[in-house]
Amino acid sequence: MELMLEVIYPPASAQEPPLTRQFRQAGGVIGRAADCDWVLPDRQRIISGRHAQISYSEEAFYLTDTSSNGIHIKSDGRRLTKGEPERIEHGQIYCLGEMEIRARLQQVTSSSAHPLIPDDAFLSLGEGGHESDDPLAEWLQTPEQASLPTSSAEHHPVEAEHVRLPRTQSPITPQPTGDFELAEQLCQQLGLQPASSAQAAALSRQAIGLLRSAVAELQHSLHTQQHSASQLQANAMRHPLSDSADAVTALQQLLGAADGEELLRSAWRQLRSHQLAIQQAGNRLCDQLPVILAPAQLLGPGGPRTDGARWRALQQHYQQPGPLQQRCQHAFREAYQEQHHLLNSLHHNPFG
Repeated sequence: MELMLEVIYPPASAQEPPLTRQFRQAGGVIGRAADCDWVLPDRQRIISGRHAQISYSEEAFYLTDTSSNGIHIKSDGRRLTKGEPERIEHGQIYCLGEMEIRARLQQVTSSSAHPLIPDDAFLSLGEGGHESDDPLAEWLQTPEQASLPTSSAEHHPVEAEHVRLPRTQSPITPQPTGDFELAEQLCQQLGLQPASSAQAAALSRQAIGLLRSAVAELQHSLHTQQHSASQLQANAMRHPLSDSADAVTALQQLLGAADGEELLRSAWRQLRSHQLAIQQAGNRLCDQLPVILAPAQLLGPGGPRTDGARWRALQQHYQQPGPLQQRCQHAFREAYQEQHHLLNSLHHNPFG
């Protein structure tokens, strides 16, 4: 088995060949230093001098992080544990700084079953291991005798086994253009105008990464909003996207929904409603603070009327703020619930 590593991002220009490296079972070192088996160019010096180690064990290749900036897997963002070998999977993409490297595992075809030089290759010198004493014996043989094989060496000629005969080269299949066409269509839908097919592929990969990050942040915002609404006793419904295990599952849910766009819009609408309700509740609390802090409210009916007595009463409320805080929290919660109910009544949410 052999391992082929290829740098897919940043993409190589049209004048440069792709940056690849083939590793066999001996393994090797990857890094920026000149003595590495695969030297990776890095002007920003994010990649370490000896960034990673390739090893082979039990019919599998392994990648060990030996760097200071780390290595993570692009598909799930998981970071490799430094110093611990990670089994390399076919098609996996590893991120070393801003560089993305794809791994491909290739099976090695077995060589010919016959040895290069057969053990009986030199037995054709004559029967009994020596040449015939009569130099004219070969010329006196009949055509039938000359055509018969005299030893097993004629079945496995030395020249045929030792010298590789030229073979017809299999035609080189061109690189499939379906991926590039799909990347160009994606850029066209996004309103981007790449200069080349390679740039279109790079922009498509970047757009896919941004989409995955946006969905993950949306899930995190939904969890935060629902936790805040539950503390305010707003009886907020859980959005379906917040129940997905991760961003990939949420993307599959969006793509598999009958109306994925409406499902996505409802998530953003729920976040906006929460934000507006918080803002309106804050404004309402600011308007009610003068009433809450009014001397008549603090002292109650029949309380002291002199300035000194009122000041001492205010200090007492400050030293024991529990009742005052409860009044403020109640006013804020009541304003939030009212605004939240009003906004939800304006927009029908078919997903909960």
